[in-house]
Amino acid sequence: MRLATNKTKRGSMANKDIIKRGSDRDLVVPSEEPTLESQYAIMDFQDPQEAQLLIQENMGVGIISAQNLPNITVPGGGGLNWEVKDLEGVVSSPHLDGIIIAIKATRRFYIKDFAETGGGTPPDCFSTDGLIGHGRPGGDCMSCINNQFEKDNEGNSHKRCKERKMIFMVMKEDILPVVIHAPVMSIKPVTQYQINLTRKKIRMEHVYTRLSLLNDKSKGKNIKYSLIDPIKIGDVAKEKWPVIDAYVAALKPYLIKTVDDMAKFGNASDVK
Repeated sequence: MRLATNKTKRGSMANKDIIKRGSDRDLVVPSEEPTLESQYAIMDFQDPQEAQLLIQENMGVGIISAQNLPNITVPGGGGLNWEVKDLEGVVSSPHLDGIIIAIKATRRFYIKDFAETGGGTPPDCFSTDGLIGHGRPGGDCMSCINNQFEKDNEGNSHKRCKERKMIFMVMKEDILPVVIHAPVMSIKPVTQYQINLTRKKIRMEHVYTRLSLLNDKSKGKNIKYSLIDPIKIGDVAKEKWPVIDAYVAALKPYLIKTVDDMAKFGNASDVK
């Protein structure tokens, strides 16, 4: 996984000027800037079937799960840098660039709060689609009493049921996605980004997206928090759409399992 702060090797030769030697003078011809496609490992597939075969042959049942995909959470305290664990250690970056292949809504409800349980317990009720809950109380999420806003003594509004969005993004040098957890305060900007793409008839996997961070303060307690700010930074070349589409189709069963795992068992972002 290579972040924006690091220099990438992919397409690096395209950054150098080409010097043509002539009899009377040297002519410096600026090279073209590397395309976004040349910077992404997933775009190395020439045939859509290549991506499907690689995933089907290498990813046996149970290999991809909530526990072994890289998980990235929004920093606390209004931080403006992402922290991602890479092969080289923890890397800090002001933004994450990649191709979003899926965004899934989940909900988790705990009868007892973290202070009582100490964490590590599965939720009493969960939803893998943000619509139907399973467990206690279960049922329709929209009408559930635990999905209604209530105010605490400081005037802050919150829901007892923890709502999240899981963003599956493929980074530049990876062919498997990372999972970015969007907490409740980031749901609105992420949802708005989805709406904006849909209004223009654009599939999210057909664009390159940048996730930056903004900070804000809560009412009452005046506590700083960070929220995700997504923007489109480029379009995937149309000739590469079949490759991306085949990749998403091949990976979809594993993404569903990952969403199920995280909704049922929770993850570190539950305590943030």
